[in-house]
Amino acid sequence: MLLNYLKIALRTMLRYKSFSVINILGLTIGLTAFLGISLYVADELSFDSFHENKDRIYRSLTSAEWDGRTVKWGGSPNLLAPTAMKEIPEVEKATRYFHHNFGSMAFVSTETENFTEQNLYFADPEFLDIFTLPIIKGAARAKLIDRPGTVIISERAAEKYFDTSDPIGKVLTVDNNMKLEVTGVYKTLPANSFFQADMIASFSSNWFGQDRNQSWGNASFDSFFLLHEGVSQDAAYEKMTAMLLKNVPTDRQWFKISLQPLSDIRLHSGDLDPTADRRVYGDYKQVKILIALATIILLIASVNYMNLSTAQSQRRNKEVGIVKTLGGTFSQLTRRFYLEASVFVGASLLISLAAFGFLLPMFNTLSGKAITMEFISSAWFWLGFISVWIILTVLAGLYPALYLSSFSPKLVLQKTSASGSQAFMRKGLVVFQFSVSIILIICSVVFYQQMNFIRNKKLGYQPEQVIAVMTTPVKDRDQAVALKTSYEALSDVVSVSRTQSYPGMSTSSRNILRDGESEESGGGSLLLTMRATHEILSVLNIKLLAGKTLPETKDPNDTTVQVVVNKATVDYLGLSPEEAIGKRVNIQGFNEMTDIVGVTEDFHFTTLRQQISPFCFHNSTQTESYSYLLVKVNTANLSGTIKQLENIYTKNVAASFEYTFLDQHLNSLYRAEQNLGRVVMVFAGLAIFVACLGLYALAAFTAEQRTKEIGIRKVLGASVSHVVGMLSRDFMILVIIAFVIGIPVGYYMMDKWLESFAYKTDITVVVFLSAGLISMLIAGVTVSFESFRAARTNPVESLRSE
Repeated sequence: MLLNYLKIALRTMLRYKSFSVINILGLTIGLTAFLGISLYVADELSFDSFHENKDRIYRSLTSAEWDGRTVKWGGSPNLLAPTAMKEIPEVEKATRYFHHNFGSMAFVSTETENFTEQNLYFADPEFLDIFTLPIIKGAARAKLIDRPGTVIISERAAEKYFDTSDPIGKVLTVDNNMKLEVTGVYKTLPANSFFQADMIASFSSNWFGQDRNQSWGNASFDSFFLLHEGVSQDAAYEKMTAMLLKNVPTDRQWFKISLQPLSDIRLHSGDLDPTADRRVYGDYKQVKILIALATIILLIASVNYMNLSTAQSQRRNKEVGIVKTLGGTFSQLTRRFYLEASVFVGASLLISLAAFGFLLPMFNTLSGKAITMEFISSAWFWLGFISVWIILTVLAGLYPALYLSSFSPKLVLQKTSASGSQAFMRKGLVVFQFSVSIILIICSVVFYQQMNFIRNKKLGYQPEQVIAVMTTPVKDRDQAVALKTSYEALSDVVSVSRTQSYPGMSTSSRNILRDGESEESGGGSLLLTMRATHEILSVLNIKLLAGKTLPETKDPNDTTVQVVVNKATVDYLGLSPEEAIGKRVNIQGFNEMTDIVGVTEDFHFTTLRQQISPFCFHNSTQTESYSYLLVKVNTANLSGTIKQLENIYTKNVAASFEYTFLDQHLNSLYRAEQNLGRVVMVFAGLAIFVACLGLYALAAFTAEQRTKEIGIRKVLGASVSHVVGMLSRDFMILVIIAFVIGIPVGYYMMDKWLESFAYKTDITVVVFLSAGLISMLIAGVTVSFESFRAARTNPVESLRSE
C-alpha cells in the first residue's frame, strides 16, 4: 500500500509539473534559508561549550555608579583573582587574562622576520587548569607559563612564525622590548571560543604582573574562577563581596563585583558599557530576530504548500470522488496526501542542502561566519534533518490532507464550489504571508535608514583622510618625535598628533568630581580621557568654544596636568565654557593638579549607541603612553601618500607599517548591524518571493474556480483589462488587510531595535508608505500575471464542458 501511495505521489508530481516545480521551489527556498539561519544560531549558542569545566567557570563583572548612571564591564582589578584564590574556599582556581596593551596590536619579531599579532594575551598558569586547551608540544602544563619571559603559541601561530621548524625554545620579541621564550604549542582555538588567543604569555611577563604594579584601582583585567563541585554562584558571590570589603581600602571601594557564567559571555553581555568594555560579544537580540525570521520563512513555505495543494483541488476532486466511491476511506486518503507532502518536503530538503553548500561562501560573507560543510557528518544534524522533515510534513500536509480527503463523492463529482470557510482559510493564509512580508519590508527600510543616518550624522569632528599609524614598536621618545617631524614635512600632510588612541577606539576612563563631592559618598561622573599632543584639535578639526588647545611644550618640572574638556564636562560641573577656563578640577587617577585650558564642542568619541559623555584630552606624563600618530592629509592621491608614510616609517622603525583610516574604522563599529541588515534584507526578499508563490497559487485557484464565469463575461463583451481588474480586486483587498496588520507589528519591532542607539533615525510615515507600495506592486504583478493568462483564454475552451 505504501509503495502504491508513493507511485501515485510521483505520478501526481509529473502530471502537474508547473505546480510541482513551484511547490518544491517554495519549500527549497524556505528550507535553505532555515538551514543557514539555524547553523548561524547554533554556532552562536555553542560558544565555549567545548571546555570540560564549562559549568563551573565564571567571569567577574565590575559595576560602578557615576552621576546616577550604572556602568558595567567585563574587566576587574588585577588583585581580584589571586586574592580570591587565597581567601575564598569555594574557589578552586582563579586566573587573570589580559589583552596586550589593552587590546592593541603587538609587533612580534623572530630572528629574521617582523610580524604583527592581534591576539597576544597574558595569563596566569592557572588558566591552563581552568580551560580546556590541548597542548601539542611542550613541557608539563604547570611549567609552561609559570615564569616571566615564557609564552605558548597556537598551531596557527607556530606555522606563521616558524613555518615547519620546531618552535620550542625559540625566542619571540614583542614591541622591540620584550623577549618571550616559546615553551609550548596548543591546538588552535575554535572559532566559537570567547578566547581567540594565538599567543598566551605568562602574566608575570607583563608590567601589570609585577607585584608593585598590582592594585584594586585598574579594572581592565578579565578574571575567571573555577568553583568547586556543588558550589553555587550565589555562595561564591557572597564570599567575594565580603572579601572586597575586607581587602579594598575604604577610599577605593568605588566598584562592585558580580559573577557571570562562562556560557553567558557570548550572548548575554549586552548590558556591558562598550566605552568601558573592550571585548567583542555576540548579540542575543540578533539571535532572537534570526530565529523568528527562520521560523517565519519556514511557515510561509508551509503555507505556500497548503495554498498550492488546495489550488489543485478542482483538478483532483474527481480523483478523490472516484477513490471514495470505490471504497477509499478518509484515513487512507489522509495518509496518501501526507505521503505526497513528505515526498515534496524530502525532495526540497535534499535540494536545499545542495543549494546551501553551493551558496555557503556567500552566506559566510553575508553573516561574518566561517561555517563549513562538516556539519553533515554529525549525528545532531541528521537528527534535526529528520525532525524538520516530519514536522514540516505534518505542518504543510495538514490542511491539504484534511481538506481534500473530506470531499463528498457526490459533491465533487457534481463540481460544487468550495465552502465559504475553506475560502476564508486560504485567504487568511495569504494575509498571514503578506503581513509577515510587509513587516520584513518595514524592518529592511528602517535598517537602511539607520545605517544611512549613521553615515551622514555630524560627529563633531572630521574623520575623513585621517590616518592612525601605530607607533608601539618605536625604541624611544626621540624616535617617535623624529617620525612625527618627518611626516609633517610631507606636502600632503596637514597636521600630525601623537595620541593614546582615537575616536571609536577604547580609551581610559576616570572619575571627575564636582566641588564638595567625594568618591566615598558615591559622587562624581565617568570621564573618558585620552592623552594627546597639542595638534589633536586641528587633526580632528574639533571646534573650540573657549580657551585654547593643550600647550605645545611642557616644562619637565611642571606637575600640573592640562586638559581640554568637551561641553558635556563643563555642563556636569555646572559652568559655562568661559567660566571653566583656568578652573582647577578634581579628576581621580591624575596624581597631579589638573587645570582646564580649553573647552570644545561636544563630539562623538564613541559610537552612536551611547550618549555623549564627559571627555577630555590631557598631557599627563605619569599615566598613559602614546601609541599612535594621527596624520591628517589633504590629497587626491591617497595611495601615493600612504606609500610615502610607509617608506618613512620603515626607514626609522624596525617593524611593519600598520595603519587605519578613521572613517573606515568608524564604519566597522557597526558591522553587526550592517550584517543583520543585509541578512534581514536578503531573507525578506526570499520571504516576499515565497509569499508571491502563495499569492500566485490563490490567484490560480480563483481563476480556475471562475473559469466559466470568465468565459461567459468574455462572450458578453468583457475586455481583458476588465477581467484582470475583476480578478485582482479581491487580492488587493487582502494585501491592504495585511498592510493594516503589519504596520503596528513592524513599528513595534523596529522601535525596540532602535532603543539600543542613543542617536537614531525617526520611523516616519514614509517607511510605511514604502512598505505598502512595494507590497502592492509585488502583489499586483503576481496576481495580474495569472489573471491576464486566465483573461486571455478562449471562452470556447472555458465553456466546452457545458
